[in-house]
Amino acid sequence: MTARKRSGRKSSSSRASVSKKRARKRQAQKEPEKAAEETPARSKATFDLPADLLQELRVASISVPLKAIGGSMSGLTERALRDAIAELRKVYNKGKPFEADEPVKGRRGRPPRV
Repeated sequence: MTARKRSGRKSSSSRASVSKKRARKRQAQKEPEKAAEETPARSKATFDLPADLLQELRVASISVPLKAIGGSMSGLTERALRDAIAELRKVYNKGKPFEADEPVKGRRGRPPRV
């Protein structure tokens, strides 16, 4: 077998994706406040979940079409949490969002006995 010499040029599909990225970047530079509004701030959180639930979450995230779950395990988890919070709003807060007067920090340590 002979080795083919690669040309220095990129394929047309690669050039197209680069030009799309550049167009998006230019658009974001033109409208920085709009770009910031479209992408909500994200934070990390750590949860202990039952092993079987986590395993099913992993399997579901690779078995279901990406659009149906939000694109990833994080998207699927976000969707499930939003649905659960919407249900809590209906039941406990007359459908209104839960609001705090000041930022709430997560509880640390062992939960109180009931």
